[in-house]
Amino acid sequence: MKELDLILKNIKNKEVLPIYFFHGEEPYFIDLAVKALEHDFLTEDEKAFNQTVVYGKDTTYQEVLSLARQFPMMGDKQVIIVKEAQDLRLAESESNALEMYVQNPVPSTVLVFAHKHKKLDSRKKVTKSLEKAKALFLSESIRENNLPKWIADECAALKIKTAPNISHLLAEYLGNDLSRIANELNKLKIILKDGEVLDGTIIENHIGISKEYNVFELQKALGTKNANAAFKIAHFMGKNPKNNPFVMMLASLYN
Repeated sequence: MKELDLILKNIKNKEVLPIYFFHGEEPYFIDLAVKALEHDFLTEDEKAFNQTVVYGKDTTYQEVLSLARQFPMMGDKQVIIVKEAQDLRLAESESNALEMYVQNPVPSTVLVFAHKHKKLDSRKKVTKSLEKAKALFLSESIRENNLPKWIADECAALKIKTAPNISHLLAEYLGNDLSRIANELNKLKIILKDGEVLDGTIIENHIGISKEYNVFELQKALGTKNANAAFKIAHFMGKNPKNNPFVMMLASLYN
């Protein structure tokens, strides 16, 4: 996500907005941005006085806005982070209060909302106000057909050399759980020696993916007309549709 890359770069350079409202179905990108604001913006000494983290189920918009209107102690900025903001109840009066704050935020406060697993209602005035203030950031899920490319890009960013089709293999068996994929890639990065190429054997040994039951072995069984093996593999994959998305199976077989 180019927008996310820009956000992370600006945070690193201490160039922040007064409000960040992250929302959408993909929690991974929201977590990355919030983690950067939580850990990389203020110094450790500043965090003790000027950083507050609350959770949606334990607070209200009125309480959050009250915190946001306070001024930092012994520093220029304070950070207020609302995690699990989707659990906040947005009554009409609170919606109006949030809308007013968006229109006139406190310059010394960085107010962050992590609204996961769903989008804000685009019809609401507060959503339009956030959009107008350029404070609304949508985190969309990666489409299944784009997942191998995303994995390949992550491997490149981590400087992991891969054998052909490895990104497709990981996509098939890890699904579109980006957090899990990222964790597995980071583990593999530590395991791999300098110059070592990530291949199916390494994945099988360290992630637990069995080479016996994957689309490549299915292709081989079909190509050699080994009906017994083909049906066995297809039966296993059919019983695990989450780890073996049908659309990706067809794409691999077509290729």
